[in-house]
Amino acid sequence: MALADLQARLKAHIASEGTLLPAQEEAVFSDAALTLVGAGAGTGKTHTLSWRFIGALLREDTRPRDILTLTFTDKAANEMRERIGELFTSLRPVLDPGGNELDSVAAELQEAQISTIHAFALNIVREEALFLPSGLGARPVSPPEAELFVTRAEKALDTLDFGWFTRSLPQGTNSGDFLDRTAEEYLADAVTEYSPEATVSFALSLADLLESRGESPQKLLKRADDPHYFDAVKERIRDICLPLCREVSGAWAEVFAQLPSALPGKSAFNERLDALRKDWPADRSAAGRAGGASRLRDTALRQHPRQSQGCDDEPEREAGSGGARLLLRGTPGALRHALDRTALPVAGTA
Repeated sequence: MALADLQARLKAHIASEGTLLPAQEEAVFSDAALTLVGAGAGTGKTHTLSWRFIGALLREDTRPRDILTLTFTDKAANEMRERIGELFTSLRPVLDPGGNELDSVAAELQEAQISTIHAFALNIVREEALFLPSGLGARPVSPPEAELFVTRAEKALDTLDFGWFTRSLPQGTNSGDFLDRTAEEYLADAVTEYSPEATVSFALSLADLLESRGESPQKLLKRADDPHYFDAVKERIRDICLPLCREVSGAWAEVFAQLPSALPGKSAFNERLDALRKDWPADRSAAGRAGGASRLRDTALRQHPRQSQGCDDEPEREAGSGGARLLLRGTPGALRHALDRTALPVAGTA
């Protein structure tokens, strides 16, 4: 019997029994490269996916092991496997009354790739174990292990124990490629500015992002040796920052328009505001605000020498940077939030 006849029987059975809603049936038989089903809990997503699996089995040159079905939890994977098996068993008399058309499918159904994302990835790692540094000992990291690693990394940053990171690098990795005196100083600055917890969280998020794009520490190190690589990066950051800098510049222009020439008292906030006012362009026109935005953007991208908080004996930095830097320390409310995001590179390298 041709597969087209099996598909016709399946559609006729669905129509007669009313087992699928029109939208579900559309998803089951969709030939699109990407079919997205979005629905709330308990609305039949698993039911629809089970039927789609059966529909896929009836396509030309398709075997159970050719269909990849992924879930987020082991419980969901086991439930999906059971549902697909039960659905196939119930539909087989309808699709194959003679009992000889789907023998091979029934025999291979247990080989179908129905698992969690982690289990599927681990299978790939084990199949390629001889070509990977992890070897046959690769396994998923358990949640308690991941939590312990994060806790230890945060503690190491909190105490500036850079030796812990050296000891934690994979075997055969040259620690000098990743940690030297300059890198340790920048890392210490980041910890002081953002806290150990925020630094570790950022590092893990960045690692996930880079891995999803096929990047590796070795590739990044190789690019770092290219003197022209960071020029393109800086230009990209400028393009991203400039719109927000314009927003901040316009907001502060409105603030200055409402403020007297000098605030009474000698509070720390007044000092910061005066420093910012001196750095800000006197021109309040659109062109002036654009110039202020460009200066703020350039300040955010400028590399500054390390400066400890609360130390008065540090050398004064170049004009145009001090006010913007101080701005981060004394700006209340939403403006401070916007400026924090705008001047993030400054905070990370100060």
